[in-house]
Amino acid sequence: MFLLSSYRFYFLFSISIFSFLVTQAHAEEAMSREKAEYMKVQGRRYTWFDTPQSASEGRVEQEQLKERPFLRPGEILESVPGLVTTQHSGTGKANQYFLRGFNLDHGTDFATFVDGIPINMPTHGHGQGYNDINFLVPEAIESVTYAKGPYSASYGDFSSAGHVAIESPDRFERGMAKLTWGSFGYQRGLLLDSIALGDTSDLSFVAEGTRYTGPWTNVHEDLGKQLGTIKYVHHFGAGTLRLNLMHYQASWDAVNQVPARAVDSGAVDRRGAIDRSDGGDTRRQSLAASWEEGDAQSDWKIQVYGVDYALHLWSDATYFLNDPVHGDQIEQVDRRQVYGGLLQARDTWHLGAIPIKVKVGIQQRSDRIKELGLYATEERARRATKGLSQAHVDNTGVFAEQEWAWTPQLSSTIGARFDTFKYVVDDQWAAVEGKKQASIASPKLGLSYQLVPQLSLFANAGQSFHSNDARGVVNFPESAGQGDRAPALVPSRGYEVGVNFNQDNALHLSLALWHLKLDSELIFVGDEGSTEPSRASVRRGVDALVQYYPSGLVHLDLEASWAHARFTSDPEGEGTEVEGALPFVGSAGVGSQLTEEWSISTRLRHFGRRPLTADGTHRSRASNVVNFHCGYAPQPWEFGLDVLNLLDSKSHDIDYFYESKLAEETEAVEDVHYHPVEPAMVRGSLAYHF
Repeated sequence: MFLLSSYRFYFLFSISIFSFLVTQAHAEEAMSREKAEYMKVQGRRYTWFDTPQSASEGRVEQEQLKERPFLRPGEILESVPGLVTTQHSGTGKANQYFLRGFNLDHGTDFATFVDGIPINMPTHGHGQGYNDINFLVPEAIESVTYAKGPYSASYGDFSSAGHVAIESPDRFERGMAKLTWGSFGYQRGLLLDSIALGDTSDLSFVAEGTRYTGPWTNVHEDLGKQLGTIKYVHHFGAGTLRLNLMHYQASWDAVNQVPARAVDSGAVDRRGAIDRSDGGDTRRQSLAASWEEGDAQSDWKIQVYGVDYALHLWSDATYFLNDPVHGDQIEQVDRRQVYGGLLQARDTWHLGAIPIKVKVGIQQRSDRIKELGLYATEERARRATKGLSQAHVDNTGVFAEQEWAWTPQLSSTIGARFDTFKYVVDDQWAAVEGKKQASIASPKLGLSYQLVPQLSLFANAGQSFHSNDARGVVNFPESAGQGDRAPALVPSRGYEVGVNFNQDNALHLSLALWHLKLDSELIFVGDEGSTEPSRASVRRGVDALVQYYPSGLVHLDLEASWAHARFTSDPEGEGTEVEGALPFVGSAGVGSQLTEEWSISTRLRHFGRRPLTADGTHRSRASNVVNFHCGYAPQPWEFGLDVLNLLDSKSHDIDYFYESKLAEETEAVEDVHYHPVEPAMVRGSLAYHF
């Protein structure tokens, strides 16, 4: 089997470290030459595409990521303007995401790719589109490329609100050993480097280990995370071969959201847990191979990948509502293997004097889910089976896109993709099997016009979709707790107009007005093992981005996003507000490269009050967090100081409103349940570059 077991991984990693040390001894002179040629460049925060397709797309480079202090790896996605990541459970669990009026839960409607591998998990044990990126290493990211809205033909499932593609470098210009210590028992070790294997090949590796006790009053989070990657790159003339191997595993105890009434009465601290046995463990191993060949006029790429994944998650959201004796804790299990690939070609044609860029491709993904388990537990001990299934989900997508440059100022892009899905579910609890097939077409259209060299106008329209959980799509009347059958694929249709302004790379302005509509849908709720109906919805809003570089030493940026999300009907009189939809998100950053060695930056993140119920009678509090970073880099050393939640905000990371029952209560109570922002903490790091 191509995937490594844990002991094999550590053995291979030890060999890699040994090889690195030996190579360093023989390559000192070559490394010295490389160091002499190394020069730090302070570039723009966003590098816009040569031919951008919309006003709300961009690219973030490693140099800009370095300026952002991260509490969790998932906050890398906050480099996408208007996107918020939060957490309502332990650090090892996937984040909660918000973008363009969506409560994206753990990733539905926002597609994420890392080195070409899709991360969102369809038919997941905890939630559709589960998007866990805790295996990312900020220092080992070359770029984050993003686009908001359903306008790119290259992306299908889960891309209604947008997509992001995260890439690692082919080689590290310098090696680095880094240690970080911080408040509440935070410890992290990182080692990365690249080894030149001749003139045309490089072997790069990353190893990270993290431990974290956490700031919780009656639970030690005890996060333990181990991560390792190996990347081999070989150049053959105009072609490049890449091999990526990754192993990640983590375990943690969790403090989930707590009811406001329990905190107000003093029964539990706001940073305490009701059920102290919540938590989880996860594992992800992957192997990917790709070949690219071509030049600026045409190229083609083929990639294949395999992923072995597992998650065990224990959570208790309602305490003693359903079982007054043993409690309501559940265990969710997801064990699967994912296989897939991409074949893509691009070319440039000419129709007279009009250049036409053409891109075509086919994507294939197969999820072989060995266990989708839902169990009633008490202190992590299984008491009863609430659901147990195996499932196969196959997705084939073909796409084509053409860009026509009608004049040097005017261009248009037309594209389309067609996706087919096959679902097979073996419900071992009900002893029945079901199958379902579905398909969907997604047209795309874009226009751009350069009014003057500094100012470009954009208009876009397109359709995308998200798939639903196979258990809800297939559904079995014999299965207890099942509701109506869910639609296999839920389309979304959107359009956007926008403008970009660039002035000598010193000032960048971006403004986009957008609209997005989702059809009526049924969502499978993993926590309950049932499907729940929802209504058609419509979202509209404005995204704004301002970046200003008044000098080579100072940079400022301001990001703001407004969204209005409503259900289009209200047959039951429940209200029309979309629960959890953020109406306003804002962030601001200021940084300075004071000298060649000293740098500082400060960031403010704000997200506004949002409805917790459809009638709007219950709303969350607004949240404000300020983070600070200071760096001192007398090469080859580098010292860093991060102060997270600098002002010790008592804001909430997440708020919900639902019914629960505590052990001492005789009746269920509807209440706000929240997870607090982690308190002010300090993290210091020491790095050595070689």
